[in-house]
Amino acid sequence: MREWMLEAPEHDLPGRDEAAFAAAWAARDISLLPPEVPRWLLLQWLAAQGYLLHGSQQGGNHQLRAAHAP
Repeated sequence: MREWMLEAPEHDLPGRDEAAFAAAWAARDISLLPPEVPRWLLLQWLAAQGYLLHGSQQGGNHQLRAAHAP
C-alpha cells in the first residue's frame, strides 16, 4: 500500500446498519442513516456493492474513462 493511502479501521457492520444503507441508497437520502453510524461506512458499503466512487465535486460526470499515460 502507498504511504498516502489510509486503511479503514476494523469494524463490524450489523445487519440493521446494512439495511439502513440499502434504504438510504434506494431513497437517495443520507438523512435516513442512524446518526451514530459513520458516513464513510456507507461509502465502503457502496463500493462493496460494485459502485465506483470518485472524489470529484463535479456533478455532471456521467462517464469515467481510464487515462493512459504516454
